[in-house]
Amino acid sequence: MHLERPRPYVPRTLAFALWAFLACTSAVSWAADAAPAPLPQAASPTALDPKASAPEEPPPSPEAVLFAKRCGSCHSLGEGDRVGPDLKGVLDRRPIEWVKKFVASPGALIDGGDAVANELLVKFKNVRMPDQQLSDVEFEGIVGYVKECTAKGMCKLALGKVKHASEATPPDVDRGRDLFEGRVPLKNGGPACISCHSVAGVGLLGGGTLAKDLTQGYARLTDSGVNAALANTPFPLMKELFPKRPLVDAEIFAIKAFLASASKSGAQPESDHDFFYVGALGLGVMLGGIGGIWRGRLRGVRERVVRQATDKSRRHDA
Repeated sequence: MHLERPRPYVPRTLAFALWAFLACTSAVSWAADAAPAPLPQAASPTALDPKASAPEEPPPSPEAVLFAKRCGSCHSLGEGDRVGPDLKGVLDRRPIEWVKKFVASPGALIDGGDAVANELLVKFKNVRMPDQQLSDVEFEGIVGYVKECTAKGMCKLALGKVKHASEATPPDVDRGRDLFEGRVPLKNGGPACISCHSVAGVGLLGGGTLAKDLTQGYARLTDSGVNAALANTPFPLMKELFPKRPLVDAEIFAIKAFLASASKSGAQPESDHDFFYVGALGLGVMLGGIGGIWRGRLRGVRERVVRQATDKSRRHDA
């Protein structure tokens, strides 16, 4: 006799509960897979601009500003030589008494035969530093600042918030060229740069020769040095012309942008042959004019003499 194995008895309530549990689990899994990915949160302004969260730098000290105005156009503190030597560590290399004498009147030391002063003159291409009329308090302030920066290893010029030439647009460069050449007058009535300086390619006959060619001026001085020179006009000729007619910030930026563009072009300073050629051409024109006038005069005199001689001969024959 074949006996069937009895089936396990499962109550209906338990079976229904098990079915409901499996159905719910499947639905939750499907919903999780089908749900869209969460949208990324918008970046905060401080994440996009690190400077927004950075604390503001404290204002520069009076000594830092004084150094930038009186020394920064030619010297740096830890950024290398410019028109003049890097002054980082200068008080370790030279006695302070010598430094004070040189700052007050470098020409006197050079002409007096001082060996160090003349060595610096040769090294920096015979560019003489102008005399600096500093009070004892100002000199001591600059000395203290130089010592502080020497200990730090470097200090940047304290010019405040200055717009870098790399931010200039082509119209800024064009405006700077117009200001340099005098096609656009300076706001406070100062003379155009071309009166004393030249840059390769400017002007019909080139620029002036009273002061240094500025074709590579931006490369020599760097952005901060050019800005300091234009803002503070420390050089002898500029000191006579610009204290009462200073450049405004927009003019400084535009001229700096033009000089930066000239330096990047790779052009070299032009020679002063233009004036020779113009002079020779003018002399030729003048001599040609005199010759023409003289020829006409000779012709007139000759004709008059011939006419008089002919009339005299006719009267004699008669």
